[in-house]
Amino acid sequence: MLSIPSTLRLSSQPHQTARDISLWKMSLSPVATCYSKIREKENSLRRDAAMRRSATRKVLLELAFPFFLALASVTASHMALAAEIPTTVEIHALLDTPLSSRTSRVGDRFTATVSQPVRETAGATLVPAGSKLMGEIADAGSAPTHLRNGLTARFDEIVLPSGQRVPIQSLVSLGAGAKDINLPAQTPLTLHLDRPAVVPTY
Repeated sequence: MLSIPSTLRLSSQPHQTARDISLWKMSLSPVATCYSKIREKENSLRRDAAMRRSATRKVLLELAFPFFLALASVTASHMALAAEIPTTVEIHALLDTPLSSRTSRVGDRFTATVSQPVRETAGATLVPAGSKLMGEIADAGSAPTHLRNGLTARFDEIVLPSGQRVPIQSLVSLGAGAKDINLPAQTPLTLHLDRPAVVPTY
């Protein structure tokens, strides 16, 4: 703490007191100058830090902008290239696996190949020809072990040529009313989906 010189005490000589005050101010001048320089340095450091933060934010934004732009573009393209297969559309396929009411069992897996591309109204391909329909035998009829009075197939997946798998639901009765059913490979099938399915368009 700065002490007030004894010369600044009340004096009966005004001129002497004024001179002492002037000397005291002069003695404080270096301290004030030092304090002023410290404040200037602090302000300068604050300005430099603010400028560095601003520059960092600018660089980060410049680096991130192309990434977010590409992400938005990819998202938009995926949204634009997805469509729905309605339940009214017919899917034509050829059986890959022979099926028989005498030998096929409930739970047996089989496949069929889409023979005609499935298209939407605007013309975009929903399911390309060559896609695989994955199915299984679903109904055992009246026989406890083998299917003897008809075949009911459940299709649960489409495998597109790209390898992408699309879940579907379609229950198809094969040879309804026939006592003995024998479906060799390349037997044509026609099915509808029980509920719409979303697939990428081509």
